[in-house]
Amino acid sequence: MYPATYFSDSAYTMPAGTTYTGQTGTLTAARAVQLPAANSVANGAVVMVKDESGTATATNTITVNRAGADTINGGATGLVINGVGGAYVRLTSDGTSAWTGIASTQQTRTSGNVILSGYGTPLSVIVAPVGALFLRLDGGANTTLYVKESGAGASTGWVAK
Repeated sequence: MYPATYFSDSAYTMPAGTTYTGQTGTLTAARAVQLPAANSVANGAVVMVKDESGTATATNTITVNRAGADTINGGATGLVINGVGGAYVRLTSDGTSAWTGIASTQQTRTSGNVILSGYGTPLSVIVAPVGALFLRLDGGANTTLYVKESGAGASTGWVAK
């Protein structure tokens, strides 16, 4: 089991060593979660913040922010959960001063034309319709482009091209 913490409809600071934080209460306002310092966790450590209540909206968001001068995807802007029930943010630390990650908010789609991008594989993570494309920002040979070939409405069926 992984170290998990939970909060309910409030601002929250994620302790170092926690790998999962869930928001459990009905959101009544925008809330922020502050990550631990990137240098307080090991290189490659993964953390996840999830809207377990499914109550995040375009107004009542959850923004996952950096600690101090750390960066998130090379900048100072946090990642936002804003309106897809059960959405999450998944980040990986470099063990020094940076986090890279994705917010599932824009990646959970079940219809329409979908072209997505983010870090890591979409397999078992991203729900999208058949025909969706995923551009992996940290990919390599044969792992930069993924095509959703099966599993409509599920996180399965992604094939690396």
